[in-house]
Amino acid sequence: MIRFPYQRELGVALVSLAVLLLEVSLTKVFSIILWYHFGFLAVSTAMLGFASAGVWLTFRGKALRTAFPEKALALWSALAGIAVVAGLWLVTQTTFDVYSIIQDRTVGVLLALVLWVTLPFFCLGLAVAGSLSAWPREVGRIYASNLLGSALGCAAAVLLLSAGLSGVTAILVSALAVSAGGILFGLSAGGARFLPPLLAAAAPLLLLLFTPVDRVFLLVTPKSKPLWKVEHVSESLEARGLGNYARVRVGLKDPKRPRVELETNFQLTPDGKAFVVWKDDKDEGGGKTLLPVDQIRRKGNGLDYEIVPWIVYTRWSTLSRVDAFHWPRVFPPWGLWGLSRKWKGSVPAQKGITIDSWAMTSIMHYTGGPLDTPGQKAPLKVLEYLPAGAVHRVSRKGGSILCIGAGGGLDVLTAHYFGKKRIVGVEINPSVVEAVRKVFPAFSGYLYDSRRHPGIEVHVAEGRHFMETTKEKFDVVQLSGVDTFSTTEAGAFSLSENFLYTVEAFKTYLSHLKEGGVLTLTRWFAPAGEPSPGPDGRLHLWPRYSLRLLTLAWKGLEAFGVKDPAKCIYFFRSGLFTVILVRPEGWTPAQTAVLDKFLAGMGFEPLLLPGAKGPALTVAGKSWPNVYAEFARAPDKDAYIASYPFNVEPPTDDRPFFFEVSRFKHIFSKEHYLNSLGGMTAHGILSVLLLEVLLLGFFLVILPLKNLLLALKKELPRERIFGGTLYFTCLGLGFMMVEIALSQKFILFLGHPFYSLAVVLFALLVFSGIGSALSHKVPIPLLAPLLPAALALIYGAALDPLFGALLHLDTWLRILVAVLLIAPLGLALGIPFPSGVRLLGKTGEGLVPWAWGVNGYASVLASVLAIVLAISVGFTMVLALAALLYVLALPGARFMREDPEDPLGLSELDG
Repeated sequence: MIRFPYQRELGVALVSLAVLLLEVSLTKVFSIILWYHFGFLAVSTAMLGFASAGVWLTFRGKALRTAFPEKALALWSALAGIAVVAGLWLVTQTTFDVYSIIQDRTVGVLLALVLWVTLPFFCLGLAVAGSLSAWPREVGRIYASNLLGSALGCAAAVLLLSAGLSGVTAILVSALAVSAGGILFGLSAGGARFLPPLLAAAAPLLLLLFTPVDRVFLLVTPKSKPLWKVEHVSESLEARGLGNYARVRVGLKDPKRPRVELETNFQLTPDGKAFVVWKDDKDEGGGKTLLPVDQIRRKGNGLDYEIVPWIVYTRWSTLSRVDAFHWPRVFPPWGLWGLSRKWKGSVPAQKGITIDSWAMTSIMHYTGGPLDTPGQKAPLKVLEYLPAGAVHRVSRKGGSILCIGAGGGLDVLTAHYFGKKRIVGVEINPSVVEAVRKVFPAFSGYLYDSRRHPGIEVHVAEGRHFMETTKEKFDVVQLSGVDTFSTTEAGAFSLSENFLYTVEAFKTYLSHLKEGGVLTLTRWFAPAGEPSPGPDGRLHLWPRYSLRLLTLAWKGLEAFGVKDPAKCIYFFRSGLFTVILVRPEGWTPAQTAVLDKFLAGMGFEPLLLPGAKGPALTVAGKSWPNVYAEFARAPDKDAYIASYPFNVEPPTDDRPFFFEVSRFKHIFSKEHYLNSLGGMTAHGILSVLLLEVLLLGFFLVILPLKNLLLALKKELPRERIFGGTLYFTCLGLGFMMVEIALSQKFILFLGHPFYSLAVVLFALLVFSGIGSALSHKVPIPLLAPLLPAALALIYGAALDPLFGALLHLDTWLRILVAVLLIAPLGLALGIPFPSGVRLLGKTGEGLVPWAWGVNGYASVLASVLAIVLAISVGFTMVLALAALLYVLALPGARFMREDPEDPLGLSELDG
């Protein structure tokens, strides 16, 4: 037996570290192998596993009521370490495509995945909840260790991912951490109890030290994602007879060019003397040519060539996984959104970059030379045929532009092509910028190198925050299809909120325009799948994102002080894409004529012209009512928006869900589940997951609790059971709602989703842990929930104006301010749970696992319900509801106390 001070607390902290590290890492893995929507599934399954563990311990926790509960904790920690590795393997074997989950009828596979992921969290929950049950009289210190360990888990995830290590590596480290906690428990128990967790630690340790873990646990990309085509080029091209297509490095006999990389499908000419080759990156024309066999060096008994991977760069970060690759020349061009059909020439070669295997941006080949010579400019002439370039025809020649969401640099290159002298690009993902600067520098013409292009500078920053902090004004502010299609570490459906598309954001953009400046955005046209009658009885197409973009621009102009927005908007469409041009001073007839001529020459369709004029829509050869003009002419804009089949209400910073256009009241309609591209909507996925979590929770938590309640009625009064259920349910719901709301509200202030999650979660858990450790000093335990309730209300009202006043501070000062702001609320949130356990008293010690289970299940529901509520009523109301839940916990505390003659619970105070 080996014991030392705080050994059990350190063991609990290591197990809790593993929980948060696993939870955060799974959000990254799910975003790649499933879809970014499923990042928050990790939170739900974690809470579900913990709730199930609490229920199981209530019935099977006799091992904890011995002189050495560490024996059971050591075994459960070992099982948790094994379950983490096994669960990771099972997750990586999942190959279904959730984008078509309804069409493919694979909802059952998703349910199985949820069960697989719940198992490791169940084992982890046994260790954590078991610690609370084993030493209930020390609940303050144990719960504090749990929270502080969780905070360290968040920090560990940040450090590992920031270092470029993969989500798979981080998950194996979590298995190592929980096994280490088990070893501490085993040493304390004595004998050979430390051996099971020691053996459990061996597997992840050996994997990390001696195997390429990212190959052993290969993350399979779904077919619906662009990266799948790159990973399976030959399979993608089989229908075209190019089943052997690959990128190869060939050794030539020519001493001036001894080795080249090129694309070929290894198809020999009929006489066997030449390969059919698609031209390499240095050739602009595309097409195919021949490479005579007699020009290739010999190697052994064959030719000197080797197949090289298409993907040349993979980088993990706290934001996402970024892959950079050669885009096959035989694939259609990518990222030239809305390219005019009038363009008949070839397109320069491209490289591709994907974020979490989905959101793709492209790099266009550019020599890097001056564009004032025909030879340099001619290959890029295709840029003149893109709808996003319309702004350069009506903005100041040689002026300045801010490109938000610079990505691979297409907007930056277009601005350079049209002669803008000052070009500022802002890109949130540092790995994307690194891919352009360091992976394909020559191919991109050193576009992101300010030494070669003094007029171009690129910042790694969140676009909205950059705008809020810079004092510079521009002739053009441009956002071309900027999305947030990857999870942050919050893993709580922070996937689809986007602070770039809110009324407050538009007001900021307009305030950063020079006189006569133009704001321009590109978004999907995205009409509904089936036309339906409108209020006038005529069949309508119902565009979603594009109409929401119009309502947003309209309300943004009004917020900026423009009295007649109709004069300021020029809106048009090219195929599946729409472009809006906003000029706060209004469009002049000369400018309108230039744009009209541009649209006519390119074959683009006007949607809404200055003065609320708009022709009928023409889609698939049919004429449809123009909903854009209907909105612009509607005397009551709010009534028009409310009556629209989809939610096209302008988002605000409090409800920043631009991409969520479904309405929960239409939950039984097809459009609630399927988006305009045929995949599932976020609302649909949220609804399916909520249903599955409810079903699993019912069978794993509610039904067992029903039997428990029947047994408890013989030992405890019914009101104590009811009071405890109410109390710990409210705490679980309230805590999770506060956590999710704060992690969103701090994004703008801290300037990055990563900073927001890391700072909020870390500070909240640290100070909650301190609050838990100090909970025994609370004067009136029964009233412990009142303080977090009051602070949640205050924070909901005060944070936004406070952020506005302090936004100018440097990053580290803002992080310090954020920690100081979170500290009081964190301290308050850490007090009610251990206070509640004390109120149960010695006679209620057997109820601690049950309390943990109820609390965990409530957290499962809250992780989903908080987002449902935020989409419907905003994050401020989520905080207000959290405050109400803490108030509702008060009668529960009164009923569950051990001593009915002690109405304030004072008998449970130390001393």
